Amino acid sequence: MASKQLKFIFTADEGLLDSIERGLREHPKVTSVSQDSGFWYTNGETGPEWFSMHVCFLENDKDEVERLIQNTLAAKGSSARLILERVYS
Repeated sequence: MASKQLKFIFTADEGLLDSIERGLREHPKVTSVSQDSGFWYTNGETGPEWFSMHVCFLENDKDEVERLIQNTLAAKGSSARLILERVYS
């Protein structure tokens, strides 16, 4: 049975995401990395811009990739709440 593709999504400062992207992308357990940004909308008004990173991996590697992300952020003096999602193709 093939392992499911999962991803962690987290938000952080754009500069921080840019500085860690390459290291995450090059890790052997990470299958892909992408960034996204947008604006929050409250009562029809544009909110502040946000930046997120999507780190994809196989289900069996979840714990290792979670540690990788948290350790990478900690090394930069930051942390984030990771949201886990299944990748649907």
